[in-house]
Amino acid sequence: MSILLMSSSLFLLALVFMKSLLVRIVSPTSIIARKLSVVPWFQHTGWSSLFLFLLNALLFGTTAALLFLLSSAFIPFLYLIVMIVAVLASLFVWISIFHADQKNSKQRLIMGLIGSSFYLFLFAFIAYHMFTPTLEVETTEHDQFMEFIALFFISIITLTAWIVCLIITGLYQKR
Repeated sequence: MSILLMSSSLFLLALVFMKSLLVRIVSPTSIIARKLSVVPWFQHTGWSSLFLFLLNALLFGTTAALLFLLSSAFIPFLYLIVMIVAVLASLFVWISIFHADQKNSKQRLIMGLIGSSFYLFLFAFIAYHMFTPTLEVETTEHDQFMEFIALFFISIITLTAWIVCLIITGLYQKR
C-alpha cells in the first residue's frame, strides 16, 4: 500500500510538470471555466483565493465523508476508486480555475498560495498529531503504530495535494 501511495504521488507530481498535457485534459470551455471567467468577483485576488480555499475544503471534506461512510461496507478496492475519483475531480477543478483565471502572475501566485494553504494547514495539523504524544489507546483494538501509519499516509496525500494545487493554480504561466 505504501509503495502504491508513494508511486502515485510521484506520478502525479511528474504529471504536473508536463503542463501542456495536463492543461489540455480540461477544455478552456468547460462549464466551470466558462462560469468562473464571467463573474467579476473571481478576478479579484482575495475572493478567488477564498473560493479556492473553501473549494479545497469541500473536496477534501466530501472525500473524507465518503470514506468514513464506506468504512462500514466491506467491499474491496472501493476506497481506491473513491480516492482516484477525488484526485481526478480535484485536477478537473484546479485546471478549470487555471483556465478561468485572467489575473497577472503575481496575483495568481497569491491566489494559489492562499487557496492551497488548506492542505498545508491540514498537513501541519496531521504532522503535529503524528509527533506529539497525543495518540492514546482507547481500547485494546486500537494500535498506536497503525494510527501513526494512517496519519503518515494522510500527510503524504495532503502534502501532494498542496504542491499540485499550488503549481496548477499559482505557478503555471498563461500564454
